[in-house]
Amino acid sequence: MLRLDTRTPVPGAQPVSWLSVRLIPREEGFGIRPWTEPVARTDENGAFEIRGLPPNDYQIAVNGFGDGVYIRNAMIGSEPALDPVLRLDSQPMAPLLIEVANDAGRVAASVLDASRAPASGGRAALVPELRLRVRRNLFRGQLSVDGAVEFENVVPGSYTLFAWDRVPEGAWTNVGFIRAYETSGEPARQDSGRSDTEEAA
Repeated sequence: MLRLDTRTPVPGAQPVSWLSVRLIPREEGFGIRPWTEPVARTDENGAFEIRGLPPNDYQIAVNGFGDGVYIRNAMIGSEPALDPVLRLDSQPMAPLLIEVANDAGRVAASVLDASRAPASGGRAALVPELRLRVRRNLFRGQLSVDGAVEFENVVPGSYTLFAWDRVPEGAWTNVGFIRAYETSGEPARQDSGRSDTEEAA
């Protein structure tokens, strides 16, 4: 079993206290299982410690900060810990540093039917680039109202916008499902703190 901590002070870093830090294991495609997930809360110095971690790939999730805030980067020593997930094969020799940013943005989209008229009641989804699709927190899904959808708190990066008349809830997070629609999506990009408008048919 491994231990993950941030007990070593980081020069120049501004600590963020009282956040819940969860490590979501690869089992079930990083599906959230609250009764087994390793979780800790940061103290007044922004430090936390999680013990008893089996070797695995983990997705890092942090709860407790406001809108527009997300994990921008994570490092263990000089090694990236979000590329695209945290891989723990052995006991880390350095503490984990999680860097948060507050410049997530908004993407608005118009959903059109085959006649290019606004489509109401369909479902639109914003799906991250292929290498980041193991990070479930980057996906966004929304019902269209009079052909309009808005995705809030979108982490800066490249996405593909999809739209369907009917689709099972959350199906767009399944790699096998979305692969069948890959060529029908529209590219979308969110830059730091911006509001962008896209179109999907």
